[in-house]
Amino acid sequence: MNVIAYDPYFDEAFASAHNISRAELDEVLSRADFVTLHLFLDDSTRNLINAERLALMKNDAILVNTARGGIVDEAAVVDAVRAGVIGGAALDVFEQEPLPAESPLLHTPGILATTHVAGATREARGESGRMAADNVISVLAGGDPQFVVNPAYREDVA
Repeated sequence: MNVIAYDPYFDEAFASAHNISRAELDEVLSRADFVTLHLFLDDSTRNLINAERLALMKNDAILVNTARGGIVDEAAVVDAVRAGVIGGAALDVFEQEPLPAESPLLHTPGILATTHVAGATREARGESGRMAADNVISVLAGGDPQFVVNPAYREDVA
């Protein structure tokens, strides 16, 4: 599999170690067979995946959102799947949760909607606990946690 990614804070070392190519968002959308979203929701990312961006995707591409509801314009996804603009979508997060029973996301062939449980496997839960314990041990021993969102925090507390 060839992996391409867009990230405004692209980690070149990680990408190189995992054979990931850097691309701009619109290029990722136009080239990828599967588009998976892994980002936060704020004013800059709300409806980031809208009708215009869905139109860039291949007509057999699959959109996967396990990040945050609101990143994807849900009405545009329904329209895109129904019109064959994209091949389908798998959504685990929604703008409104729980998703209303009458939502077209639940009644459109080609859209898989799950109840915000994509990471609720036995393996994922076990790994989450192990990672948390490893981070606590590291910090108590004077080290840094493994996944720091703000690496400058050390300067803030020094």
